[in-house]
Amino acid sequence: MPYLLYHIINAQPFNEGTLKEFGQVGIKAMDDRTFRVELEAPVPYFLDLCAFATLLPVHLATVEKYGDDWIKPDKLVNNGPFLLKEWRLNYRIRLEKNPLYWDASHVTLNTIDALPIDNSITAYNFYASKVADLILDKGLTPAVPDPGIENAS
Repeated sequence: MPYLLYHIINAQPFNEGTLKEFGQVGIKAMDDRTFRVELEAPVPYFLDLCAFATLLPVHLATVEKYGDDWIKPDKLVNNGPFLLKEWRLNYRIRLEKNPLYWDASHVTLNTIDALPIDNSITAYNFYASKVADLILDKGLTPAVPDPGIENAS
């Protein structure tokens, strides 16, 4: 999704290969912890883009060491409250509490399981029977009639 960053000066021509010198792209490291981004024009939602997964930092040494496997359990580096312990396709994603998280003493959950469910009835039944605590995909939430609308029949 490089097009999400095309608001940055010269990002599009660099991505498309018509500009070869990355130094001309509107991103500059100011120091070890700060970088400046220059935009082609004002973008009111740019801060929201910065919170999008596309712009999350990755640990370059891990990517270089493991290649495409860098995102797998026991290889993925992060600084969040949970670590990726298991990712079994069409079964679950298991996250476990990160003992190295800066505020680990206030993280009360030890494990989170994300279940890939693509059927709204199954998702609701899991939720209603307390197998799941949350349905993240609004499209899997069964429609509930608005009590303010009278039945026309």
